[in-house]
Amino acid sequence: MEKISELQSVKAAIRRHFKAGLATNCVLTDADFLREIEAGALYTEENEGGLFILRDRGSHLILNYYVNSLPLPPLPEMRLVCEITARGGENIRRDIVSALSELGFAEEKRRERLCRETGKPEEAAPDGIEFSAAAADELPAIEELFSASFDELTGCLTPERELIERISAGEVFIARSGGKLAGAIETRSDKNFTSVRHLAVREALRGRGIGVGLVRAYLAATDGKKSFVWTEPAKAAAYKTYLRCGYAEDGNVSVVMTKGRNQ
Repeated sequence: MEKISELQSVKAAIRRHFKAGLATNCVLTDADFLREIEAGALYTEENEGGLFILRDRGSHLILNYYVNSLPLPPLPEMRLVCEITARGGENIRRDIVSALSELGFAEEKRRERLCRETGKPEEAAPDGIEFSAAAADELPAIEELFSASFDELTGCLTPERELIERISAGEVFIARSGGKLAGAIETRSDKNFTSVRHLAVREALRGRGIGVGLVRAYLAATDGKKSFVWTEPAKAAAYKTYLRCGYAEDGNVSVVMTKGRNQ
């Protein structure tokens, strides 16, 4: 594995493999790469068949790929997680799934992408709940809530350094009940759309409409700009929350695979 210390190094590696018939699951921007480089968390592994980009999360590595042919590049003996996406209803790349399976990966779950077109959200909110943008001093409570609500390996938890940036940019919103944190939503703003990264409500307070209120608070803050979220249909409560807020399936699907979960 080669540690990357310059943006041009990873961009040059991508160019070497950017050919017709390419399969990739990477949507990282230059800013994303720079953030990983500054944290000392970006690595690559490549051969003639393709390029692996690996982001170190301490307990595991997140795997992105640019594949032209098989066999795939070698992988380190660490816990890894990889999501294989398919656009517009295309079939999941079974050759990639099969190749990763041969490297020791196992399928964990499937997700679907939901889209909400531009439009103002409803303003209704549950009684006794306050919604606002998160403040810097609320970071520990937000991290604790997300850690308790999402799987360490497949939950794609945002590193603290990046979560601080999102709070500072006004992209994290919270709900309070009785002055205490009741729920939080982490979002990301891009040029033409926004997206939900994580949505969580304290277990004891679920079923009171707090999740819907958080989504609507975020949509109101972004003037109802077009929004995307990846979610699991198997998690019915979260799935229904987004449907209530005007989201609908857009045909994009994914398979989440892990390697070495019990290491």
